[in-house]
Formats: sequence, C-alpha cells, structure tokens
Amino acid sequence: MDETGPTFKIYEWSGVDMEKEERKWFPVMALRDMVIMPGTSVQFDIQNAFSLNAVNAAMEGEQEMVVVTAKNLNGKDRATLEQLYEVGTRVTVRQVLKLPKGVTRVLFVGRERVVIKEIVNDEAYSRVAVEEVPHQELEAEEQEARVRIVRDLLKQCSDSRLLNNPVAVTALNRIENLELLVDLTTETVPIPYHLKQRVLETVDLSERTEQLISILLNEIEISNIRAEIGEKLKDCVNQNQREYVLREQMKVIRKELGEDNAEDEGER
Repeated sequence: MDETGPTFKIYEWSGVDMEKEERKWFPVMALRDMVIMPGTSVQFDIQNAFSLNAVNAAMEGEQEMVVVTAKNLNGKDRATLEQLYEVGTRVTVRQVLKLPKGVTRVLFVGRERVVIKEIVNDEAYSRVAVEEVPHQELEAEEQEARVRIVRDLLKQCSDSRLLNNPVAVTALNRIENLELLVDLTTETVPIPYHLKQRVLETVDLSERTEQLISILLNEIEISNIRAEIGEKLKDCVNQNQREYVLREQMKVIRKELGEDNAEDEGER
C-alpha cells in the first residue's frame, strides 16, 4: 500500500512466535465441503460417532470446540494436520438435539479464527492445539470506504439474483464493523466452500476484504452470464413451443376445412 495512504495493523499468523504452553486445546470436528465463519450461527445434522464424541466432549467442558474444513479425509474419521486446512474457527456449541434414526442436530456459533498447530487423535475423538488470531480494525476512513464497497457489492448480488434474500441483504447492510461484515457476507452469499475458506484463512483484515471483493465481483459476473444464457435458452424453447403449437393448430384447421383429404387425393 502507498506509504501516504491509511495505516493499519498487519498480523501474520505464520510469523507469530508463541510458546507452546500458550496454545489452547479443544475438541475438533473436521468439516466436509463446508466452512463456518466467525460471527455466524450454523445448524446441521451429525450422524458420525467420532464427530459426536467431540461435540459431547465440548458440552462436558465449556461448550467450546474447533471446526476446520478438511482437504481430503479419504473416508477416515481421524485426520492429520496435512489433511486439514491450517485455519479453522473456534465455536460455541449452543444447542444439541437428539433426533430419530440416530441423528443429532447441533447449533454452532462461530467465535474467532484459530490457527491449527497440533492435532492428537484419541480413541474417541480428536483434539487440536490452536493459536488465536487477533481481531483487527483499520483506520476509520479506510474501514468506512471498504464497508461501503461491500454494501455496493451486496446490492449487485441482489440485483443479479446471486443472493436472492432481501432480508439477509438488509441485515448485512446494518453492520458497521468491517470484520464482522466481511465474515457474515462470506457465510451468507452462496459461493463455493473453497472460496469461503480462502477468506477465512486471510488473516490481515485489509487483504481479507480485498479477497472477498474479488470473489464477489467474479461470482456476480458468473451469475449475470448464467442469467443471460438462461434467457436465451428460454427464448429458444418458447419459440420452438410456439412453432409447434402453430403447426398443430394448422393441422386442426386443415382437417376442419377438408384440406387434408384434398391433399391426399391430389398426391394419389
């Protein structure tokens, strides 16, 4: 960034020098094809016994655990560090409901980003040692400018029907805190999970916002192109249907006028 521009603090988790004893240990659950962002509430069903054991361990403690997206578990419950993304989310287990057929519905509330440093696979569940990522704030003018950009993009998401949820857009537009706005927007807009993970693991708030802006611009363009193609296909189908209906109507009219018989005799 230009030295004359706004100043802000930059945190690099990869360079943080923390003693191992400062790391906190939590039960962990590996997520498949989904990401839970800080500041969000996510509810989903669990049937896997290994994951349920981690949830139960959290409930027996302070109701806190870590969720992290897996790169590839190869069908196994226990993961190595290499099989997990490096940044996950510390969550609070807000609610656990037992449902029929061995299903447990869990409500997670995302709290903050954490960097996964170690993992221990016990017999019942896995635990991870993490380092917390500090919360950040930009200078007031810088933050306000980026908040407005994200809001503008939310409007474009709505106009392009990428985010067809007016209530969610209204709620997001009321958020003043840039960090929370970026995370909630990432969670709310329907984008592929690997793109959400990219935002999650971008620790610096300024770079994180730019990452989200880039993703939204690309997704809006894709949504517009899909809509355009859809309209062309619809027009084509409508034209084909119209021609078919007209042909069928002409057959009925010719039959009523006796022209079909006349044509058949003429052909003979």
